[in-house]
Amino acid sequence: MRSFKCPSPRQTLIAGLVALALCSLITLDKPLASIRLQRRPHSRASWLFPMPATGFRANSWQDVNSAHMRTLIDCTERGTCSANQTKVVIFASWDFTYAIEGHVSGENIWANSVMDALDELGYTYFFAYNHHQLADRYRMLGDLVRIVIAQSPLVHDCIRDPNCIKSPMNLLGVPLWKIFGFEFWENSYMPHPLGKPWTLSPANYRNGNFFLGYTVNRTCNNQAVVPHTLREHRVFVLAKRLSYFFENSYQWPNIDYAHPPHALHDLTFVGSIWNDTAEEEKNVPPSPQIPAGILNLNEANLDADEFYREVAFSKLLLGIGSPPLSPSPYDALCLGVPFLNPVMRWDKNNPENRTAWWTQHDGFKYEQEPYVYHVLKDPNTTMRTQRFWEAIERAVSTPIERYIPEDMTHLALVSRVSALVDTDWRSRAEKLVEAWRGSGDVSARFALYF
Repeated sequence: MRSFKCPSPRQTLIAGLVALALCSLITLDKPLASIRLQRRPHSRASWLFPMPATGFRANSWQDVNSAHMRTLIDCTERGTCSANQTKVVIFASWDFTYAIEGHVSGENIWANSVMDALDELGYTYFFAYNHHQLADRYRMLGDLVRIVIAQSPLVHDCIRDPNCIKSPMNLLGVPLWKIFGFEFWENSYMPHPLGKPWTLSPANYRNGNFFLGYTVNRTCNNQAVVPHTLREHRVFVLAKRLSYFFENSYQWPNIDYAHPPHALHDLTFVGSIWNDTAEEEKNVPPSPQIPAGILNLNEANLDADEFYREVAFSKLLLGIGSPPLSPSPYDALCLGVPFLNPVMRWDKNNPENRTAWWTQHDGFKYEQEPYVYHVLKDPNTTMRTQRFWEAIERAVSTPIERYIPEDMTHLALVSRVSALVDTDWRSRAEKLVEAWRGSGDVSARFALYF
């Protein structure tokens, strides 16, 4: 009788990867950022993922999944995987799939930065469009998956689905401690059950979240810093939508942009503002207009290159209250243009207590002049107007060089991404659950998900 021989770990891994490749990976016909793929014939991977010999470019995030699977199977079969290549990250977040499509919201810029760092570090990543796909990806990749980065709603979708989350009834499910919420805002409306360390943030809110951050190096470093003497004597107003000027968050309704004080008599204000006031539920007056004194450069949003050029030829980027947490001030600083950051709320007894500040961009709360100028929204409109113009005058008369805050540099981001993937999160979660048990906290029920 022929004896049964257990497969080797490598054979088991190859079999699992091949099985995953044969599973139904969804198909959506949307154009995405192209990624050049290499053709390596004479391997199992080439049987599963045939492609032209030269010049092929992936044009969907599903193609990226296939390319990464091909490479992972190929290096595993050949025994040539790099140090981090068999460490897998799964993205269960639309911010990442939209980023691959070419969207440029703040969330997409953050997602692109994370993917750039993972690429540089040599990790492998895959996309899942919903928690059902997440469950399928994880079921086949298992222990290769170091972490899952998921939209907060998808974190909870997985927790609620017994076919997704790991439990005594689903031992191949995703362990809760591997799932991290990808949350752009400081406070998630759907908090992670394991607490703030399992919530990733784009800015250092100093609130206990895992500060992952991002960088604008990939775009702004390609732009030259315009010498201060060659710039126009103007301020670029950060306001993509006309409706921003009619929201409660608008900070400067008292400012007459058309008539600055005598010391700034030749200063102008420009912006790129599109009229979105026809959209539903916009609380605006009839025939809304851009405030007098602001020249609209384009009634549609500028494309990226035009935006960089117009900001680079300005002496200040002016925040008006919205949009919050925009990456644009980082772009401006990288172009040598300071940012005026409105402070909407603060400790009236200690105005300099920045931990109590609520600003348009809390990522800049602790930055100082001449890079970021903070102006408190004083209830006394005379005082508020005075502070506004004084900050403007200091900013436009004080040149700065290209500036990227240290914790938003590319090297800092890469270091944090590496720490996120390689930290022993299971041990941290186990200690947390033990502490809950010791205190009688009902949250100890999450021990079931280990």
